[in-house]
Amino acid sequence: MSLEPIVSIDRRSGGRIVEPVYAGEFLHWAHQSRLGVWLTCVLLSRPVVSRLYGWWHLLPWTRRKIRPFARALSIDFGISILPAEKFANFSEFFTREIDLTRRPVAEGREVCVSPVDGRVGAYPNLAPGERFQIKGRALDLRTFLRCEADARTVEGGAMLVFRLHLADYHHFHFPISCCPSASREIRGRSYMVSPHVTRWMPDIYAENRRTVTRLDTDEFGQVLMVEVGGFTTSSLTQVFNPMAQAAKGARKGFFGLGGSTVVLLFQPGMVKLDDDLIDKTRAGYETIVKLGERVA
Repeated sequence: MSLEPIVSIDRRSGGRIVEPVYAGEFLHWAHQSRLGVWLTCVLLSRPVVSRLYGWWHLLPWTRRKIRPFARALSIDFGISILPAEKFANFSEFFTREIDLTRRPVAEGREVCVSPVDGRVGAYPNLAPGERFQIKGRALDLRTFLRCEADARTVEGGAMLVFRLHLADYHHFHFPISCCPSASREIRGRSYMVSPHVTRWMPDIYAENRRTVTRLDTDEFGQVLMVEVGGFTTSSLTQVFNPMAQAAKGARKGFFGLGGSTVVLLFQPGMVKLDDDLIDKTRAGYETIVKLGERVA
């Protein structure tokens, strides 16, 4: 099966990067073929299937998938804490930790950094009462957040959407120094988060399981950080302490097996997104960013 390439912009070089596709990956069949799409809507997007898929990849024999997967997606083991042969199973490899000294955090309390390695879309103004666009699909804050008070807090503000590729480091970190609330879970399905899929499944971001955390700050006011799970994301784990001060760049949690998304929502007038990210988004591209890199 052939997939149309997804093209992102490398922020450092300005060059276009074609997103690598794992040719043998079941996920793409499940979301691109007619039969796969039907099965996904009826069965495969159910949380129990993702949990089963996650359990399967905890089995020791799945270590055999690590090397082929890493070669296909050009994964750099040079920044991994463990070498490939030390992982007990594929799931452990997927949630691997990296040498965080290779991800310096941009300094300054007024600087907001990327919470992940990923591809970002920048939206400077969510007009009050209007639907907003993520990769060509319309959403509204109330449907996305499932909370009237949270929606009112960020209505008219800015948004950053970070999409993680399967090859990326799948932990997420705090983008600013803050005092985080306890996370609020919104139960949902587990569709694959990909531009390919949003062409036929317009409300992925409103359908998938997600968590919402309020980040209270002196510099940025109140920021909402939303983690959106994806197909086969068997777990979405938070590791931070609610109501305890968190440093910018500190680890907040991690996604289990699967692709995922992190969304940052800001109050009106509290942030200025970097111009190059806005320009690339308006041109129809996501920009590749690294954890700790300035974005606003």
